[in-house]
Amino acid sequence: MEKIHIIADSPCDVPRESVEKYGIEILGVEVTIGGRTLVEFHDVTPEDYWDLLEVTPDVPSTAQITPARFIESFLRAKESGCTHTMVFTINAKASGTHNAGLVARNLFYEEYGTDMHIEVFDTQGYSMMYGRAVERAAEMRDIGKSFDEIAEMCEQEFSRAQTVLLVYSLKHLKKSGRINGAAAFVGEALGLRPVMHINNAEINIVHKARGDKNVGPSMIAELGKHIKNAREQTVLLLHGKVPAAELDNIERQIYDNFSPAAVRRLPLGPCITTNTGPNTIAIIFDGERRRAVFRS
Repeated sequence: MEKIHIIADSPCDVPRESVEKYGIEILGVEVTIGGRTLVEFHDVTPEDYWDLLEVTPDVPSTAQITPARFIESFLRAKESGCTHTMVFTINAKASGTHNAGLVARNLFYEEYGTDMHIEVFDTQGYSMMYGRAVERAAEMRDIGKSFDEIAEMCEQEFSRAQTVLLVYSLKHLKKSGRINGAAAFVGEALGLRPVMHINNAEINIVHKARGDKNVGPSMIAELGKHIKNAREQTVLLLHGKVPAAELDNIERQIYDNFSPAAVRRLPLGPCITTNTGPNTIAIIFDGERRRAVFRS
């Protein structure tokens, strides 16, 4: 009989209540900010981290999860009698964590054998683009679904997941080197809020909303270009330190324009907001299914 263990890296942003309910193991990414090193999910809440981001003058950094930490998790799973371990990592183009998982799997097989199957997924996504599949994988496991059934569901979820993301300030994109100082200065002066579309493991700036009044309409317009079968899905509204009234407004526009089954609101964690800044909104949804390989 199969016994399946589920591991995810902390950038998945799966909320603590789901982690505790389903017994998901979260390997936290180390974030260094203001001279302190904190482990995402375990040492700091998203809300406290947003406050740190607003006051720290330096550029925070993140460190990928090491093969040694993966091996420790694999060994615990094997010793508890697991026949399968599923590992979910952030987009491999954005972090070396996925490759570290593959290295750890090979080393583990050499040392302990292959009787526990280890699958390492490159989810090709960020935050709850893959965190929602992690939750569903744990749900399916707990009702007795097989490893193969769960893996197939995950690949379908990853292949449809897309995001429309908006940042209110260009300061953190400048600090992280994603835009140059002149562009940031001009953008701030004009009140520009970049709108980005995330799909196929790529992030593209597709529009620049001018001023706060255009934040919601710009995001909704971009969402309308990509969302499929809206009435059948739960749309996720992820956010940083954004006024509740603005989130209420965007949620209302999502319902008014697309009538989804539900809108679920969750905070963005440190790994994402390290790069975007604390004042960020992301809408995660199902779009057109694409062909891709998620397993190595």
